[in-house]
Amino acid sequence: MKINEKSEFTLDLKTIIMVVGFAISLSATYFTLKAEVELAKTLPKSEISRSEMDLKMELISKTVLSNAEKLGILLLLVGQTIAQTTVTTESALNKHTKINGIVVVEFWAKWNDKNACSFLKDLEDCNTVRADIGVSTTLQEKYDIEVLPTLVVINNGVEISRFTGNILFQLNVKKQEVQAKIDSIIISKFE
Repeated sequence: MKINEKSEFTLDLKTIIMVVGFAISLSATYFTLKAEVELAKTLPKSEISRSEMDLKMELISKTVLSNAEKLGILLLLVGQTIAQTTVTTESALNKHTKINGIVVVEFWAKWNDKNACSFLKDLEDCNTVRADIGVSTTLQEKYDIEVLPTLVVINNGVEISRFTGNILFQLNVKKQEVQAKIDSIIISKFE
């Protein structure tokens, strides 16, 4: 196969995120090391003691490892498996929302099942939970749910975004909008 100006390539969002994350990590390492070299140039020309050299090497190692860890987190998030569960109690929901990472919670009730979020299980790079508030009004009160269905995007236990149904109890949000919010949370970890 020959590559020329007519060749076409497509990239999915996961690949783009991985490439961007790698580029950010690589550039952060470059600029950190460049700053360390510039700092080293300003030091007096006298011999550096072994302990000073060890401290500098430790600082450089920590910086490199920190950036490598960030890249590893990105790769882990991109490859994260999706788990979906239905809960009916506050304690069960807390087990899912108090974890590190992104969780999308759909608040729904069986009487409105025909308007349930059809794409919930298709969301990528997050865990998903369905909370049946028809069984427990405690969940409705705690999360201030006024209409069904409602999607709540939670990151590290903190609500980030909310998508609510309309007066006809229909969710007027597309998968791409919710996925874009999830992706922006992931990308913000590297800014």
